[in-house]
Amino acid sequence: MSSHDGSTPSSDPSTAQSSQPSISMSSSSRGRTDLAWGHCREAPELNVGCKKTKLVCLYCAKVFAGGGINRFKQHLTGAEGEVDFLVYYPKGTVFLKTVDVSDVSKTARLLYQLFREVVLYVGVENIVHMVTDNAANYVAAGRLLMEEFPSILWSPCAAHCINLILQDIGKLQSVCCVVEHASGITKYIYNHCYPLYLMRKFTRGKEILRPAPTRFATNFIALQSILAHKDELRAMVTSREWVSSAYAKDIKGKKFVDSVLDSLFWEECVIVVRMSEPLVRVLRLVDGDDRPSMGYLYDAIHHAKEEMMRRFQKRKPRVKPFIDIINNRWDGQFYRNLFAAAFWLNPRFQYDANIMDKHMNTISGLLDVLEKYAHGNLPLQSKITSEMKFFRNAEHDFGRVSAINNRTLMPPGI
Repeated sequence: MSSHDGSTPSSDPSTAQSSQPSISMSSSSRGRTDLAWGHCREAPELNVGCKKTKLVCLYCAKVFAGGGINRFKQHLTGAEGEVDFLVYYPKGTVFLKTVDVSDVSKTARLLYQLFREVVLYVGVENIVHMVTDNAANYVAAGRLLMEEFPSILWSPCAAHCINLILQDIGKLQSVCCVVEHASGITKYIYNHCYPLYLMRKFTRGKEILRPAPTRFATNFIALQSILAHKDELRAMVTSREWVSSAYAKDIKGKKFVDSVLDSLFWEECVIVVRMSEPLVRVLRLVDGDDRPSMGYLYDAIHHAKEEMMRRFQKRKPRVKPFIDIINNRWDGQFYRNLFAAAFWLNPRFQYDANIMDKHMNTISGLLDVLEKYAHGNLPLQSKITSEMKFFRNAEHDFGRVSAINNRTLMPPGI
């Protein structure tokens, strides 16, 4: 890594710049002449399970998973008093419209009226499920919508709910201390040119994701990142290059070295990472674009809890606060019968007796959803019930060789 004039960054903190690394965008950089690119960065490390490159605001670390630079500019200018409507159907997702509500209060009644207009425009018979934010006003609006249109199902955004779970976990004292410690290490590195140069040298050009105070999932992904470079960081602060530099004799530099060599921090970091990894995988599942996640969400949540308990079988008191947080959010706010129905109707799980035996209660959720969907139409309800029997017993077309071979390969509904 070289400075702009081709020289190595100074190893003297008194002469080296200590400001945040600047981002310069040339006109030849993939044609990005929009000045807004200078206020965000691309985050390929967050793209696991997602083809779209995510953008991260340099000021508040908010992550933008879609909409590109235009969506980011709305955030930058504060023009976010909007409600976007998108429609998902078998061929993909399409944008429907945006309503500017920046000049009014987004009460439950107002949101309900907006939702109602969209429902009537698209057609009640064409809508199965509506997903919104998890804020109280959206929840109330969704409830009002289901009261008027009984055949429509509503649920909160799954990605938002998982983020809230991670937010609650992040408030645990043991987790807070680890995140703050990791943040201190990465802030020091990225605020000083020579340490940043050395870090990139020892990690062979790889970056370490920094914890962000307002993005809860990012904190846990950042802990995974710093843990993955534990050996390189420890090797860096004990190297001849570091020891011979002026930074090694500086008070802040000595504190940084102590932080990197703190064995207790790394032990706690391993625990938090191993505990949060299953939930981060669930977030990537629901926040990804590769396949619809509805049919996998119920199993993913339960599998995450099982994996966390299995990893800490001999240390149950450590895992209990995490499991309690998941259960409180899942049971009291997140769970919907639609998730159970989607699980039951997923061939990947339906024909695995070991899985279905553990979740026999999902049939009740399925029946509730089907009765709501049929909405008093007895012939339709009878037809659905008979189709359920064919599906469960793998009869008729469900028993074809092609259907059997693709049970675990193709997402439900394809």
